Amino acid sequence: MKVAVVGTGYIGLVSGICFAETGNDVICADIDQRKVDMLSCGQIPIFEPGLEILFKRNLKEGRLSFTIQLEDAEEKIETWRQDYNHFKPHSPLNNMTPIEYIKSRLITTSNSV
Repeated sequence: MKVAVVGTGYIGLVSGICFAETGNDVICADIDQRKVDMLSCGQIPIFEPGLEILFKRNLKEGRLSFTIQLEDAEEKIETWRQDYNHFKPHSPLNNMTPIEYIKSRLITTSNSV
C-alpha cells in the first residue's frame, strides 16, 4: 500500500516509520526543509526505544521518504481518496483529494493568524 503522512512531528514520524516497517511505501511531507533534509540523510530528531533501527532500515530499503512538497505526497494517496470517499460519502473531504483538503485547511489557518 502507498501511504502519505503530512507532518513529521512525533506522531507523524512514528506513524510513518511504523507503516513503512509493515511493508508500506511511505512518503512523509513537512514544511520544514531543514528537518526533511535531516531525515532524508538518516538523522532522526526524536527518541523512542528501537525507532532509530526501524527508521534507518526502512529509509535504506526505500520504503520511507521525505518531502516538503505536498504534491509529491498526493500521488501516494490518490487511491486512498477514491477508496475512502467510496465508502464514506459524507466524509469531511467533500470529494477533495486529501492534499486539496490539507491545503484548504492550511490556507484557512494561515489567514486567521
